[in-house]
Amino acid sequence: MNLNSWQKKTLEWIRPVPIEYYLSLHLGNSNLVLSEFEKNQDTFKLIRLSHHPLSNQQDKREDSFKTLLDKEVLANKKIFISVPCESGISRIIQYPIMDTKQLKDSLNFQAEKYLPFSLSEIYFDCLPINQFQKKSNLNQMDVLLVACRRDVVMKAIQSIQKHNGELSGINLDSIASLNSFLRWAPSESKSIYLYLDVGYHVTNISFVQGGKLLFVRTVSYGGMDLIEYLAKNLNIPVAEAESVLVNENDYNVSTKTVFKKAIEKMMNEVKVTINYMESQSDQPLSLENIYLSGGISQNLIFREGVESNLSVQVYDWDPLKGIDIDPLIDGELLKKIRGILPVSSGLALA
Repeated sequence: MNLNSWQKKTLEWIRPVPIEYYLSLHLGNSNLVLSEFEKNQDTFKLIRLSHHPLSNQQDKREDSFKTLLDKEVLANKKIFISVPCESGISRIIQYPIMDTKQLKDSLNFQAEKYLPFSLSEIYFDCLPINQFQKKSNLNQMDVLLVACRRDVVMKAIQSIQKHNGELSGINLDSIASLNSFLRWAPSESKSIYLYLDVGYHVTNISFVQGGKLLFVRTVSYGGMDLIEYLAKNLNIPVAEAESVLVNENDYNVSTKTVFKKAIEKMMNEVKVTINYMESQSDQPLSLENIYLSGGISQNLIFREGVESNLSVQVYDWDPLKGIDIDPLIDGELLKKIRGILPVSSGLALA
């Protein structure tokens, strides 16, 4: 049967648009966050959210993940998983200028030169990023190289398949968080933003301009290092120091003093990165704003410490910008885990 154009248009109006479901599983070092998004045409809606603290012991973490999956219906959903930064690596490398296809073909043979893994141990991806008026060789470009251990990827795939699901994507939590910020950052802005994603063991330092990544560096100093610094200098157990850190309203003078010194140590690493960026540029690096993510990012003393050490103001940002939120979502939970929500939104929606 042949349809004229009017009939075809009428069918387009009345044909139901399929609704898709995106399940985001943020498997961190100390947190497991499940987020489910409903996609109806170009509109996303957060319809489910749950948070599960995790044990530091690997076997208990895996048991918690399995228990969560046992309760889930995974069929007919797009499933995305993030894994901790220690499961892989991300870094900026300099590479001869070429198109993306040539770059990927070339790195299939050359990636081992830039990574502490053999190619048989990893899956990797790469992305050319913006030049920042660099003084370096104009025949070179900056490339973001991201790799994840193959055994971690295969374990994630098998876990999902055992529960009748199909994995649509896997990423490092740091890159998922960065994806969320890039999705939020104003694309028309010429300002340079500093994005600090403080993880459990590492901190990712990213520079963003016009909604695009300029540079990113990972330093081995994260939330756990702040906790251990408190424990050592207050002469208390690590578990107690962790409890002290999250209850900022109960800080005494001694705790505040030690915590500020720990923040200063972390910010010294950030300053090194800023100095490197300036050394590579033809002009001074003028940072407009700082944005934070990670569990510690909502701590007021931490935010003040970042501002005082870097002399740049810290601003809030919304990782759920443009996403509808089901009224049944627990508002207190949203507020509690706001600092780690960028991983969930960046993982599924980037």
